[in-house]
Amino acid sequence: MATFRPQGSTSRVLAELARLWDQAVVRNPARVSQKKLASASGVPYSTVNGWATGAAAPRDLDQLVKVGITLSKWAEEVAPSTREWDLLMTSDRARPPAGRPRRPARRKQIEEETLPRFAEEVQSADRPSGTYRSASSSNQSLYLQAISLLSDDDVHIRCGALEILEKIGEDSRAMRGAVISALCRYLRNDGRRRDVDDAHILAQDIIARRVTWPYWKHGHEQPSTFWEDMEIDLRGALLKDLDLGHAQVVSASFEKAEFVGDAWLQDSFIKEILSFDGAQINGDFYFSGSEVRGSASISGASFRGSSYFGRSAFGCDANFIDCHFSGHASFVSCEFRGAVSFCSSSFLQSADFTSIKIGWGAIFSEVEFKDATFELAEFGDIVSYRGVQASEEDLNLHGVKVATKFLPNVWPKGWGELPEGNGAAVVVRIPEGQEGEFITLQKKLQMQHMFGKGAQGSATTGHA
Repeated sequence: MATFRPQGSTSRVLAELARLWDQAVVRNPARVSQKKLASASGVPYSTVNGWATGAAAPRDLDQLVKVGITLSKWAEEVAPSTREWDLLMTSDRARPPAGRPRRPARRKQIEEETLPRFAEEVQSADRPSGTYRSASSSNQSLYLQAISLLSDDDVHIRCGALEILEKIGEDSRAMRGAVISALCRYLRNDGRRRDVDDAHILAQDIIARRVTWPYWKHGHEQPSTFWEDMEIDLRGALLKDLDLGHAQVVSASFEKAEFVGDAWLQDSFIKEILSFDGAQINGDFYFSGSEVRGSASISGASFRGSSYFGRSAFGCDANFIDCHFSGHASFVSCEFRGAVSFCSSSFLQSADFTSIKIGWGAIFSEVEFKDATFELAEFGDIVSYRGVQASEEDLNLHGVKVATKFLPNVWPKGWGELPEGNGAAVVVRIPEGQEGEFITLQKKLQMQHMFGKGAQGSATTGHA
């Protein structure tokens, strides 16, 4: 099922549509898809998909109202009025456009424009006008020559070209984005050889050396080797024992990349977007203690070793849809400030979600669990374990806290929630054969808390 998750968008209209979508998924999961939404509302699929991905915002009020009515019907709630949608659209138009991953203009100039224009850019950015012109000309010539040598069959020549590129970045701050881009492009193309030689490892090492800031969390000064505001694009690359621990970058994309050996990205900071869609990690994966300020998409990734995400923070939505975890997976004390979906993923060995915090919706529908614990987890919005595949012994939800909402949460068989007051509930095991008594107790506690008898209701939970 395609999701409705307009990543990177600040549109209030799209946020409301996403909320309706999430509630519709809980109420009618089999009915909800982008294609079905397009068909039922009469709005073209391309338009619906554009809204769902954040690539476009609604411009036609009539189309917006039709989609809103359809989603509200599926969510079993009253649809926003035409007036309400119009006010949201007006608010969006008054806001600045949504932030997108930064693509420095200088990088495009380096790669696409003429040499005279490039020389002028570098001169104005880096050196006094009276002394720089010859150095700029030298750097641009070296840059182009090094790029041409990266296709040479001789590994020693390619290593020399890579070292020249790193030296150019040291000398010219304006060219650093272009150098990192060239190194990433080399690794993407070099993967076609299907082997990893000294030049390949050197390119990885240069990137790691230039985007990592060791112990930045502890207030250490920025090292002289660090290049600020870089973007990593290693889509489809073949990577061996990649170590980007303590990296600080604007964005990082590893879509469909293949990782040979282990991969380290622990204690990293990604300012905007992270993507591991379709990546294949053949060794252990270390991401503990990292922070992704923007959205994170790790859908369709395969983790063949153990994977460690503990203590990481995700500032926006995170998708782990259709992931495959062959080894142990740890998400201990992770904080998801947006929504998160593990829909259709599989955990074949063990999974530890102890003390995770999820601010918005949490979807674990159709997930396969073996030996998974969610003890002391906190959910701030709708939760769905619909269709989860796990035995009673394989799934532990003791002590889970959840915000009580108008829409019911969907828990695994044998588990349910009891209100504690103050808009919260605790998840407990339902005694076998006492489902009816549990529902009666649940309703009783709801009524007690509704009329302010929270203390008595909390005391009653111990008898479930």
